[in-house]
Amino acid sequence: MLTSFEQAQLAAQRQDWALVYQCLCQMQIALDAEAGDRPLAADLLELVAEALLKVLRLGDFQQRWEIAKLFSQIAAAPLSEDQRSRLVMPWVAALQTDGDDEELCWFVARLLGEVAHPAAVDALAELLQQTEDDDVRSAAAASLASLGPLSTLALTELLAEPETRLVAVQTLAHVRSAAVVEPLLSVLDDPDPAVRSAALEALSSVHEPRVSAALVRALSDPASAVRKEAVIGLGLRADQAIALDLVPLLSPLLRDLNGAVAEQVAIALGRIGTPAAVLALSVQFQPLTPISQQIALVRALGWMKVPEALAALESILETAPAPVLLEAIAALGRTQEPRWRPKVAQRLQSLLSQPGVQASAAAKQAIALALGQLGDRAALGGLTGLLADEDAGVRLHAIAALKALDRTAAQQHLRTLAQDPQTPAPLRQGITQALQEWELGQG
Repeated sequence: MLTSFEQAQLAAQRQDWALVYQCLCQMQIALDAEAGDRPLAADLLELVAEALLKVLRLGDFQQRWEIAKLFSQIAAAPLSEDQRSRLVMPWVAALQTDGDDEELCWFVARLLGEVAHPAAVDALAELLQQTEDDDVRSAAAASLASLGPLSTLALTELLAEPETRLVAVQTLAHVRSAAVVEPLLSVLDDPDPAVRSAALEALSSVHEPRVSAALVRALSDPASAVRKEAVIGLGLRADQAIALDLVPLLSPLLRDLNGAVAEQVAIALGRIGTPAAVLALSVQFQPLTPISQQIALVRALGWMKVPEALAALESILETAPAPVLLEAIAALGRTQEPRWRPKVAQRLQSLLSQPGVQASAAAKQAIALALGQLGDRAALGGLTGLLADEDAGVRLHAIAALKALDRTAAQQHLRTLAQDPQTPAPLRQGITQALQEWELGQG
């Protein structure tokens, strides 16, 4: 009786690739049932690799995909060096003989990343240099990254060539090994800003003095992309803000001509969260500061857990442009410290009397939402007043906020007002709507 592999060989001669795949699967299933993850014998492994490659070479996309899954199962077994070599070599050769088939090269590049073998690394590094197809290049880079430290030397050698330097840096960024730090540091003076910024991005998560010093130097880089990555990297070192003197270093870049850099500085200072960082952010609220940057400043202040940040947010409420005002109200509504919430709620309620806010349904909705989040019962009066607003959205936001404060106390307060003949008609109508919605919600 023919074995599964012999049947696969006969099917391959007839170019019946679906049957080849079925036979190889049966062979793998039989091995799994017999001895768990026991790998194939070295000689048979090489024949299987060649048979798999034939299907991959001549099958359709679906068959290729299924073969790739079977290869992964075989590669996952504990293999000796000789077995890995037998499995890999036919596939390495295919990159040379079938280089014009980009889909095949993509599959092979993906699969070689599953076998830790020097020949796989060399083949992938060469493919990275030679291919002009972006998908194939991405697959080769991802596989090299997955091979980890084994691929570091090959990738370091690719740094020597300008054509492959950027992709080598991007790939090294995904290799989790201390061995990549030195190669990445070596390209920080590269003429190509894309290489410099990619290297800084990769190094940002490495917390050692050489990297921190490199990030500080890069703050003055002529390329905005490089400055941006330097700011991001230093923002991840908020715990070293005093040691690295980060606030004075970063603050001047709040006026960077590139808005993306300035916004990242705001984020970094928000992470640092010191009173000095608050001051650096606060002085940037100027009429000529772009709206997008002012919003970034507000968000950064909103992350800070110091009273100076709250004071800074409250100070801009009177003069902020509409989009910035809405962001500031939202930030104040997210105040976490219980002892600060009553003061913030009182300040937000006082805004409701300002003409600019009274004319803005969006501002009143934002205040209602913020008061509901703060949960201070003293806001009951201010929220009740919003029930008389002519805008339905404002009334609905007020109802939701009242529920969030204290449902029972709010209902009792509203029923008392509803029975009071002195209650104005618009407010009475809003109260009726609120009570009806609550009753429907309870039902």
